[in-house]
Amino acid sequence: MNKLDFIGDIHGHYQKFESLLEKLGYTYSDTLKSYKHPDDRKIVVLGDFINVGMQNKQVLQCLYQMHQQGQAYIIAGNHEYFLLLLHNKTLQNKSTLWYYLKRDYYPLYDEFKNNEAQLYFYLDWMATLPLYLDFGSVKAIHALWDEDAVQSIKNYNHAGLLIEAINENHQLKDNVNRLIMGMTYKYNQTDSKKPVYFRYMWWNAENNLPVSQLFMHKWAVFSDDISSQVDTSSYKIKKTPDIVFFGHYNLIGFPYITAPTKCCLDFGGAKGGYLTAYRWDDNHTLHEQNLVTV
Repeated sequence: MNKLDFIGDIHGHYQKFESLLEKLGYTYSDTLKSYKHPDDRKIVVLGDFINVGMQNKQVLQCLYQMHQQGQAYIIAGNHEYFLLLLHNKTLQNKSTLWYYLKRDYYPLYDEFKNNEAQLYFYLDWMATLPLYLDFGSVKAIHALWDEDAVQSIKNYNHAGLLIEAINENHQLKDNVNRLIMGMTYKYNQTDSKKPVYFRYMWWNAENNLPVSQLFMHKWAVFSDDISSQVDTSSYKIKKTPDIVFFGHYNLIGFPYITAPTKCCLDFGGAKGGYLTAYRWDDNHTLHEQNLVTV
């Protein structure tokens, strides 16, 4: 288990994904109908591989084949989990499902509206995907690794099982949301009816940074005035000393190592940025030269 290529949010961008696979050294096998690496490397997809882009069918077909052939480990992100939750809630009314797909998952609606059965097939497959992967000294999650939250879902670590479990135990819901969405601070603006949700950069918390540098948003500034309102004790998590790869945060700029042992691999590949991977070879130190981008 010492040759893994961790890949950030693909979001329905197959051409970029294919280019990244080839840059990582994977080639297509006609026999397997799947990409495969000559050195027996495997990819680890960190969730949010659907929606946004308009090549979801190709992404799903490729990932499904790689997963079935043992060439890929894949976790569910918030886009997959909430789609499955929507599907579960509309099992008795398919027209309602497609209404919400058109509204909230338009790329999937557009690509599968003439082949609903194929989407249902992929939904059944996505329901089997875990929310986290633990390879020992290296771990994978979509948004945030909190030991307590991970332990709480340990016995239900498949998206479909978790949806069923939450129906029986609503306390699991907050932990699931923390793992797939991270933590945020809700700021009610005085000049707007819409609040701003600042994302908590949990990987920076151990660097003794000012509170204002622990929260991010694409356009809003987390001012010192806002900082004074934050109860920092509510953002404490149980950390792991191990290396954690994650996506979700749509960071700006050229990819970099976000922290010595915590590495975000979502640098806006779905929105004009870089689809990013990390080539991991069982090292205990992260190195910039192991980042691979397209």
